[in-house]
Amino acid sequence: MTSVATPAGSSFARLGRFFFRYRDALFPIVLLGLTALWRPSESADARRTALLYLGAGAALALIGQACRVLVIGLSYITRGGQNRAAYAEHLVQDGMFGHCRNPLYVGNACIQVGVLLAVNEYWAYLIGLPFIAFVYGSIVSSEEQFLVGRFGDDYRQYCARVPRFTFRLAGVRATLSRAPFDWLRVVRKDYGTPFAWISTMIAIGIYKEARTVGFDVARPVIPSLLVIWTVSLVGYLTARALKKAGRLGSD
Repeated sequence: MTSVATPAGSSFARLGRFFFRYRDALFPIVLLGLTALWRPSESADARRTALLYLGAGAALALIGQACRVLVIGLSYITRGGQNRAAYAEHLVQDGMFGHCRNPLYVGNACIQVGVLLAVNEYWAYLIGLPFIAFVYGSIVSSEEQFLVGRFGDDYRQYCARVPRFTFRLAGVRATLSRAPFDWLRVVRKDYGTPFAWISTMIAIGIYKEARTVGFDVARPVIPSLLVIWTVSLVGYLTARALKKAGRLGSD
């Protein structure tokens, strides 16, 4: 898909600007809320299925996180915007942005769908999947509106070359081989993202396990999830401290 943007001032783009401002809190709140739609079953098969979907969701979220790591490590953009609004000093077209116009949002969508798999409830899918598509679609629409206004024909030409959400595989190997990878930037810019989705998924897992068999019977599972969360918390706090101390470099 190579279309550029919705008309200036469209409702879809305005919603995108709203979602952009609050996206970090929006998804955990909505996805945790959808967990309330889940209904427990006392059967052993249902409990095994719940754990299986939790693992599958974590695997998909890890794929999404790996996508984010690859994007941020190869090319930097002001991905958080400026003053909670879309912002760009220049049009980034190298790294993975030479193969997909919105690779970070593709990674994000994988993470959010992974969280939905952890919920694994029909109504959660029915509500959550369209919600994820609508939110990211509107955010991308608002960003495209900004970018076409700022960069004009350069951005239109970029859109003609590079797909919006799919990946153009031609040249990926060359991109990976010639571009230096900045691990410090990955940690500095993205340490909060894995902590957020890991915390959300663990909260879902504990909630479902406790409602299925109770805290006492669930001892083998819930403590394991809490150990994983503790490790992720230590990693988050360590990265935050190193960033504040200037040990992770600067932009």
